Amino acid sequence: MIKKASKGGKYTLKVVGIIAEFNPFHNGHKYLIQEAKKKTNADFVVVLMSGSFTQNGNVAIYDKFKRAKAAIEEGVDLVIELPTLYSVSSGEYFATGSIDLLNKLNIIDYVFFGSESGNINDISDIANVELINKEEILKLTKEEMKKGITYAKAHENALKSYLTPSQIKELQKPNNILAIEYLKALKKTNSKIIPYTVKRKGNSISDTNIEKEENFTSATSIREYIMLKKDLKILKKYVPDSMYENAFLHQENGKYQMIFSVCILPEYRGHGYAREMVKEYVEKRKNDVDGFILTCKDHLIPFYESCGFRFKGVSKSVHGNAKWNDMVIDCRGEI
Repeated sequence: MIKKASKGGKYTLKVVGIIAEFNPFHNGHKYLIQEAKKKTNADFVVVLMSGSFTQNGNVAIYDKFKRAKAAIEEGVDLVIELPTLYSVSSGEYFATGSIDLLNKLNIIDYVFFGSESGNINDISDIANVELINKEEILKLTKEEMKKGITYAKAHENALKSYLTPSQIKELQKPNNILAIEYLKALKKTNSKIIPYTVKRKGNSISDTNIEKEENFTSATSIREYIMLKKDLKILKKYVPDSMYENAFLHQENGKYQMIFSVCILPEYRGHGYAREMVKEYVEKRKNDVDGFILTCKDHLIPFYESCGFRFKGVSKSVHGNAKWNDMVIDCRGEI
């Protein structure tokens, strides 16, 4: 439980809130958490996270427990499930419900979110204009919809009477749209929570193509890769090690067998059982897969070489802030 300590009648601990889906958790989310701590200097991070269903109405690609566990392992202190009523709603109701819950927690000092703008003042100006002219904008939106266009386009057209072209351009970006809804919700509830934003890294949230140049890519592109059963090894670049512990890249019918651990009870060690167990397992599975992969520390390289594995190089994994080595058995000459 997070308790705010007080000293001389003033709170000494600060809490930052993050609203997210983490569908799935990736490097962009890890960056968001790091920036939230750095920019607000908060002592604790609380995440309000969608559960089994997400804003687009789909089932989350990984269950809420795995996603919450990844968040905790990457620096979050508490994950609270956002009720489905809000998690599947439009941006306005998603934001309103989320901010309302953060207000009611009565421990949140800041709310932190990503945006394409990265400038809290710029998007706050847009939020203010929308709130001040709410009734007039709604009326114009209804008139525009009579032309047979979508609500989103009608709303954008209505706003052209109140916003500059550059502001309209900012409204066409998905993270900015949600950020503005958060700000509107804060203002409507007279919230004491202070908003912060950070500029989004990588490709657009709706982009289905993997970003090749950076270590950041959209959750949409990751889900696309998983659902189409493409070569999931490429995703290792974009997903923290914590997701691998949740068997993130597991494919039941995948071409390569990953061995995570070889464990022998202390009283049975020193008799060669581990080597025989690994070699027997490889023998039984070699006709079903294209190869075997594992990572190990330096002192275990000779052991795995004696089991038939080949040293491929230092791994990109930095799990536990340790150095790891990639070891492979190539059954088809492809590794």
